[in-house]
Amino acid sequence: MGDGGITYYEGVVQEPALQDVAALKKRARLTSKPPAGTLLVMVGLPARGKSFISAKIYSFVRWTGQKIKVFNVGSYRRKETSDDTERSANSGASFFDDKNVAASRKREDLAMTVLGEALDWLAAEHEGVAIFDATNTTRERRESISRKCDSRQTSPRVIFVESICDDARVLEQNMRAKVRASPDFKGMRFDDALRDLKTRLAHYESRYVPVADDEGAYIKSYNFSSKVTSHLCFGRMSKTILPFLVALHTDDRPVYLFALPPTAQEPETLFKKQLKRNASAASLTSSSSSLNLEADVGERLSTFWWSKLRTLCQLQTESRVLVLSSTMPQAVAAAEKVRDDKPHLVTLVHTSALNPLLLTSTHPYVASPSAAADSDDDEEDHRRSSFYDRGDGGESFADLVQRLETVVMDLEASVDPVLVVCHATPARALRAYFKNIDVFDISTGLGGDPATKALADAAPAVLEVRQSMSGAYDEIIHW
Repeated sequence: MGDGGITYYEGVVQEPALQDVAALKKRARLTSKPPAGTLLVMVGLPARGKSFISAKIYSFVRWTGQKIKVFNVGSYRRKETSDDTERSANSGASFFDDKNVAASRKREDLAMTVLGEALDWLAAEHEGVAIFDATNTTRERRESISRKCDSRQTSPRVIFVESICDDARVLEQNMRAKVRASPDFKGMRFDDALRDLKTRLAHYESRYVPVADDEGAYIKSYNFSSKVTSHLCFGRMSKTILPFLVALHTDDRPVYLFALPPTAQEPETLFKKQLKRNASAASLTSSSSSLNLEADVGERLSTFWWSKLRTLCQLQTESRVLVLSSTMPQAVAAAEKVRDDKPHLVTLVHTSALNPLLLTSTHPYVASPSAAADSDDDEEDHRRSSFYDRGDGGESFADLVQRLETVVMDLEASVDPVLVVCHATPARALRAYFKNIDVFDISTGLGGDPATKALADAAPAVLEVRQSMSGAYDEIIHW
């Protein structure tokens, strides 16, 4: 080695020997692209947040442009019931008691049927992600899943995703939310439903065995990300899904999206091009009016923000907030105005990830954002190709989403209210994540709903999104 280099490895281990190490062979196999996609197998007792986690993974993976589908065994079970009597028989605590041999056999048969549908879907999609959402709390069940996957001509990569919850406060919250929302308890008195759920839990707890290292790849989340561990997870799973799961929590906090009107200082974008067509927006193209806009928008935004925060915090104005902004001059000016009003309460982060989408004048959707509607191709395939289309240069919507991934993780991780000060394209793309909307449609303006329009209007509006217990987001427009 060179001068000063470490030399004690030389001649000790030869490269061919390293290639024969079993662990490295396993890693090479797990790192390679799976021919039949990835199967995420949820594991955990009832009311531990499995469906919440699977819904969040679904939203995130779908938003990044990958094909993904959730196969929830409980939903399939409920679809098989034709009346209230049958529903009660297939949903009551006794149905989940292993002493009920007929019910136990029915549960296993149903699980394998749903798993078969998930594997068929993966085989058809080739590179998709399927989430098999069931309790899967026994080693025997998980071994059956692995065998069924291995029996396929092209088997998917299997990763167990286990949700462990031993925090009494979180568990009680989850149970109460479940009995209020689950169709299994429809028509039951709350106390009766809660008692039935606790009896069901006791049945599962008697046979629950956590996932072990020798069962294969896994990710374990404890009490909604107070701790996350993984085993044999490489590639994209380790780069995106793992940190995403670390970010997740269920604490209530709002996120506010604010899209600045385009100005002369921005890169040429689809939305600036559209605004130029409006006589009312002509004044925004001059440098002097752009400076006036920055000062005016910053003042209005700060006034709105602190007024809204006082309401949110019930007049407790000493609550901290996170402000994320792009690095464009008008965004920096507006965000700094919010911070300067109460600098001791604001954590301000500028990031280029929130900068506008870079589109060249030759990009097909600058000239014709509705081209997808006129295509003779299959609509889904056309949208998918458009998602990755850079035209003759610039960025695709896929590029935009990729740089926004870390922003989404920051938004999910924050326990304080968050204000995002950016521009139409990143604001709309973030909303697409929160609302499970197609990024291409919402970013080009094809989704003509009021919230989409509010994130590109010459008169600034603020969009508030707030997470529910299910993981879905509600939204309110503040004009």
